[in-house]
Amino acid sequence: MGEFLHRAPLGMTVVLAGRDAPDVHWTADSGWAEVLSVLPLSELSESESSRLLTLKGVPEEQHAAVLSVTGGSPLALSLAAAPGIARNSGPRWEAEQAVIDRALPHLLGENPSSAARQALDVCALAPVTSEALLRAVLGGDAHRLFTWLRARPFITSVARGLYPFDAVRAALRRDLAWRDPDTFTDLVAKLRLVLLSRVRTASEAQLPEAVNDLLFLSQPFRTRPPRPAQQVHEAHYAPRDREEILELAARAEGKATAALVARWLDRNPTAFCVHRSVGQRAILGFSTWLRLASPDDTDWDPIVHAAWEHARTHAPLRTGEHIAVARFAVASPSCDGAPSLLDMMQRRALGESLRAERLGWAFAVFNHDPLPGTAAPHFGMPPIEQWVEVGARRYGLCAQDWRTDPAAGWLERPPAVAPLRRAEPSRAPLTVLSHAEFDEAVREALRNLHKPELLELSPLTKCRIVAEHDTDLHSVLTTAIEALLLERGGTRGHRALTALYVRGAPTQQAAALRLGLPFSTYRRHLTAAVRHVRASLWQHELHGTPVTGRLPPTLRP
Repeated sequence: MGEFLHRAPLGMTVVLAGRDAPDVHWTADSGWAEVLSVLPLSELSESESSRLLTLKGVPEEQHAAVLSVTGGSPLALSLAAAPGIARNSGPRWEAEQAVIDRALPHLLGENPSSAARQALDVCALAPVTSEALLRAVLGGDAHRLFTWLRARPFITSVARGLYPFDAVRAALRRDLAWRDPDTFTDLVAKLRLVLLSRVRTASEAQLPEAVNDLLFLSQPFRTRPPRPAQQVHEAHYAPRDREEILELAARAEGKATAALVARWLDRNPTAFCVHRSVGQRAILGFSTWLRLASPDDTDWDPIVHAAWEHARTHAPLRTGEHIAVARFAVASPSCDGAPSLLDMMQRRALGESLRAERLGWAFAVFNHDPLPGTAAPHFGMPPIEQWVEVGARRYGLCAQDWRTDPAAGWLERPPAVAPLRRAEPSRAPLTVLSHAEFDEAVREALRNLHKPELLELSPLTKCRIVAEHDTDLHSVLTTAIEALLLERGGTRGHRALTALYVRGAPTQQAAALRLGLPFSTYRRHLTAAVRHVRASLWQHELHGTPVTGRLPPTLRP
């Protein structure tokens, strides 16, 4: 190529196109730099893409199907517009699959290795892919795979990592969902766990971005990585914000709500988050996340009172648990981006729910007549039957018992991109027991350790310690007994429990005789051991941790 260009007559314009950018030596060479202009071909807009398809004779009714898998890639659009592809007369997903079969090999170029193809699949499913994400999901040589991804011509590099062009992302996702739906589901599940962990460990400033990333897996099919709805700055409430917040509350939702806002500002100002447009001082909106451990002195707020009544009548809190209420989410009526701002507030409330410890119930408030474009109920949380009146307005409450469904139903639903895959049956709800009920259930289960037909009837089988960890009650109990050996002085208790329940002595007297102990001594060891097993299992139940051995120090009874 260099020889040809050297021989080209002066004044000739030469256009070269390729999958890769020119070598750095071309752009660094002072002689070539003066005459070389590098123009990356970006993706076409939706209107430009539709015009290209029209020029190539694709009927307008087929444009949506083609654009859903090609995005704005000129190559993918041209390939999809070939005769017999976009004009496929079958169902929409068949037309899309025909486009994928033709376009994908050209988009990917070289045939990637198995490991590289897995990295591509992760990159297609994740909102943004970093080397750390690849390592967490795939293990292995994440650095080499990340370097390989980064060099692909269809990959965009941003501050947080990499993401593919829309056309490549769409083609890879739909191809994997069609070709290997089980791997698709497993990969989404792995990514969900990694991104959920990031939500729970994110700083307060990083929380909205972490929640956006997590929702990318659960919302209907999207290709572009999530971005903030608008440039909004979130900040803690400061006393200087008070008058402006009260004025906004009165203007948006009435004087009765403003009065309640004022009381909560006096009572719990740290629960308020203020939203401003970047570069402007005016408040666009505010939201409130209340953590409440007791209903004392909350009857003056009818919505919070309704939340406590719902929790009390359906599944009361246990010791150390609390409820949370996304009490206020108010956007200025004059704010052009009010729906997206309210959606942003909902996402923060969701993030707070996901990272909360010892959360019993979470509640979110919504208007009876919500603003256009806003969603209610929140993220699939079911609304309660009761409507609450504040002034002249009616409000509803969405409620989620996080003890019975800690991951929230919406989070476990597969993305809408996976066609032809029958939905999995929903998981049975968990059982929430009081501390006393739990202790009695453990005692009863120990007595029935060798009676599987009775163990199956135990309420513990529907509690978190069993139902959330792919195990059975017999294994949970025997593991808890074995864990006594790891505790200081636990050998005596382990021997007492093993003789009576594991080896099945007919009576406590027989177990004491088998161990060669006075009956009073045996009873003392047995009582202490049962008490320790009950307390250990209770901590596992509260914190949702699997029963695999000794508890970490911070959770020990």
